[in-house]
Amino acid sequence: MKFRNTLMLLVLTAAVAAYVYFYEIKGGEKREKEKEAAGKLFDIKKDSVSAITLRPDGVELKKTGGKWELAAPVQYPADEGTVNSLLYSLESAKRDREDIATSAAEHANYGLDPARAELIVRHDQGQQDTLYLGDHNATSTSVYARVNHDPEVVLTAKGLVDNARKSLLDWRNKDLLTFETSEVNRLLLKTPNTNFELKKEDGKWQMLAPIKTAADESKISSILSRVRYGKIAEFTAEQMSDAKPYGLDKPNYEFTVFFGANDAQKSISFGKRDGGHNYAHDPARPQVFKIDTSIVKDLNVSVIDMRNKKLAQFESWNADYVELNYADTLKMVCEKDTSNNWQIISHQNRKAKSWKISNITGGLSSLEAAAFVDEQATDLKKYGLDQPRAIVTIKQKGSEVAKVFVGKEKGDRVYAKAVNSPAVVEIKKEDADKLFTTLTELAE
Repeated sequence: MKFRNTLMLLVLTAAVAAYVYFYEIKGGEKREKEKEAAGKLFDIKKDSVSAITLRPDGVELKKTGGKWELAAPVQYPADEGTVNSLLYSLESAKRDREDIATSAAEHANYGLDPARAELIVRHDQGQQDTLYLGDHNATSTSVYARVNHDPEVVLTAKGLVDNARKSLLDWRNKDLLTFETSEVNRLLLKTPNTNFELKKEDGKWQMLAPIKTAADESKISSILSRVRYGKIAEFTAEQMSDAKPYGLDKPNYEFTVFFGANDAQKSISFGKRDGGHNYAHDPARPQVFKIDTSIVKDLNVSVIDMRNKKLAQFESWNADYVELNYADTLKMVCEKDTSNNWQIISHQNRKAKSWKISNITGGLSSLEAAAFVDEQATDLKKYGLDQPRAIVTIKQKGSEVAKVFVGKEKGDRVYAKAVNSPAVVEIKKEDADKLFTTLTELAE
């Protein structure tokens, strides 16, 4: 008897659990989805939409190869963000209020006969939905709408109208020039004063013209990004029948990048200025457009801007040996011990101030030429570099990674030279001063 009661209790418990699971949980989820679907303006999945027509603006959008394109009133790549905002608005649009009107005779009262705007949405499977949008309500927070052949008038959020009634410029892709900056292996840049040719060799940028030298990696990266992420401000003409009115017959600036194994190229030219903008043209596109003049200003670079100005290329935190040779004092040698602490090994293994060593190594690793004085210096005496005031040597794991000579002062500048370069440069005096110290200042 006791066993039978226990069994019945287990069966009853299982039945209740099944009821709760299938009706309350699973059934509740289903009812919630049905309720949510019933509250939607219409059933649409943004990823399944293949085309959109917007009236009366005459805008037609089509998805080709996973990318959105304008098919009318002009043919041009579409702005993916703007199209996706509209699709999200369509997918999430809700019937905020129903039972407003059910007769076609009343549609004119709500701006729906004729409609203020129409959205024709085509799906991958071939079906089509049409959304009619009318006037705003009294509080301007919603808009009257109806769907397909259903005469019922409902209210939906005005954000849908805001995303649908965009200007033609909003619908167009406004990227100035599309390319992957990391894949660029060659750059040609023409400015009013200089023609630059730069090439990436063994992962490092080299300047080939107007002089041959190492290039400034960060500057090139900045220029590539400036053009890659620059935006078109205005489309001036759909066809460039005459380049002269725009100053594009003899452009002041020309930018060309080469990339990929096949050395594919993309280029853009910049013409004359018009207020806060410059005209621009990409030979792969027929349009003439305007860009913010700040882009052109950022391309107005000099040779010194584009060349590598660093006197030493090393990571200061990896240095484990510093040798300081001053003309008026003894040589000081500092080295990291097994505990990663700096010791002055040239003076009875006295402990050194780590922050002071860091100032020297950090100052040297960031040291840049303010001007290039002599590219192939043969007479170092006139710069005070035959007997330099300071020689700073840095090593890492026994290998010399930097060696810089500091010479005579010239006002607020100081002559300097790296051991691995024939060029004599000027550095700022305040930067040179960071390389000088005394035993008293250096020791703990």
